[in-house]
Amino acid sequence: MTLPESFYVSLERDLLRLTGRDRQSFLQGMVTNDVASLTPGQGCYAFHLTSKGQILADCRIACLEDSLLLDTEPGWGEPLAASLEHHLVMERVKIRLTTEIVYFIYDGGKWRALYDAASPPELPVCDEALYEALRIEAGIPRGRVDFDEKTLAPETGQAGRAIHYKKGCYIGQEIVARIDARGHTNRSLVKLTTEQVAEPGTRLTVDGKDVGWITSAALGPMQGIPVALGYLRNEHAAPGAQVTVGAFGNGVVT
Repeated sequence: MTLPESFYVSLERDLLRLTGRDRQSFLQGMVTNDVASLTPGQGCYAFHLTSKGQILADCRIACLEDSLLLDTEPGWGEPLAASLEHHLVMERVKIRLTTEIVYFIYDGGKWRALYDAASPPELPVCDEALYEALRIEAGIPRGRVDFDEKTLAPETGQAGRAIHYKKGCYIGQEIVARIDARGHTNRSLVKLTTEQVAEPGTRLTVDGKDVGWITSAALGPMQGIPVALGYLRNEHAAPGAQVTVGAFGNGVVT
C-alpha cells in the first residue's frame, strides 16, 4: 500500500487543560516523564500511575503559552482529572475537562498532534481503521486496548518513550525504579507477525503451555502481512521467537 507523504486523522480523545502558575511543577510529580523542562511548543508522552506502579491513564502532554493540555483515551479523562484533583494541596492549579479537537498529523514518517486548531489541516484525511492498522504495524500500543489499569508501566515496552528515570519522585516511582533495578518484569508487550489476523484475546502458547495473549491485530497496510501486539512471558519474548497463535497458526516476535 502506498500512503501519501502527509495526512491527518481526527480521533475522539478526552482532553484536560491545566492552568495556574504551579501547573508544571505539580504535573511533574504526577506523571512518569519530565514535564518541568518543557517550553511552549514542546510536549511529551507519559503515564499517570497508582502507588503500585499500575497505569491509571496515559497521555500526551502539550506545553502551551498559558497552559498544559493533556489528551488521553476516551473514558480516561474524568478518572485522570479526579486523580489529579485528589493530589492537589496548596498548588495554584486549575484542572478542567475540555472539548477541543485534536488532529494527529503524519508528516514524513513522524506523527505530531495539532492542538487548538479551528479547522482540519489542508491534508488528505486518514480513516480511524487505517490509523489503527498503522499504529499496530508500527508497534505502538494504545491505552484501554493494549494496556489498562492492571498493567505495570514497564510491561508496555514504552519505558524509553514514557518514563524519565532521573527526574525524581512521582506517584508510582518507587515501583518503577525497583523494576528497573531488577532488570525486567515477568511479561512484556511485543509485536508479532502472524499467519492470519488474530482476534484480541487469542492465547499464545509454546509446546502447549500458555505464555501470553494478543491485545490488538490488523493486516499491516505497509507490509501487507498480518501483525499483532500482545503480551508474552519474557523467556519467550526475544525477537525471532516462535509461538503458536490460538488453536493453529504460528507467530514470530519481531
